[in-house]
Amino acid sequence: MLCANATLTAGPRHKRFKPGTTVQAVIFVKSIAHPDDLQGELLTPIAARGWKRITIRGHKLIKEDHQFPESAAAESEAFQLALDKGIGIAVLGVVQ
Repeated sequence: MLCANATLTAGPRHKRFKPGTTVQAVIFVKSIAHPDDLQGELLTPIAARGWKRITIRGHKLIKEDHQFPESAAAESEAFQLALDKGIGIAVLGVVQ
């Protein structure tokens, strides 16, 4: 599973953030192994959540039985969502 450290920019249809808001996030994608593969159809679920721009700053591959520390609850939830639905996003904070 791909675990990517990313910056996301909210689009006009985002439900939580104003358009143009930039956030730090971790993205988990079950079906790919490299961020270069995050194109076309694989971007559709991210765009459907209201994000218009993704900038990957780093990535690594993790096993599907990866265990997160208790302090990483948001990441753990996004990881579980990716296992169930194929993709999970944990927003870590707004970029100032």
